Amino acid sequence: IRKALDGRVPLIGFSGSPWTLACYMVEGSGSDDYRLVKSLMYRRPDLMHRILSINADAVAAYLNAQIEAGAQAVMVFDSWGGVLADGAFQTFSLAYTRRVLDQLI
Repeated sequence: IRKALDGRVPLIGFSGSPWTLACYMVEGSGSDDYRLVKSLMYRRPDLMHRILSINADAVAAYLNAQIEAGAQAVMVFDSWGGVLADGAFQTFSLAYTRRVLDQLI
């Protein structure tokens, strides 16, 4: 793709954040209230942290593959981070986005 772009525009890769992917995994689709994923987060934080760890490592590998394939920049979309309260955002979203960024080449 980058060759076809011939320098006219940069090639940008992207992925959903670990939290956003977890929302779709647990909810099965978009949601009005994210009740299922929030219930899991509060009832089984250990399981949610495990899911987010796996997601973070997978997102990092996916973005690194895009970089290796020629992406000049990558973006992480935390589409559903706004459904979390302040403290929960730092614990269940931001920490795992940082884990992704720490693994990028």
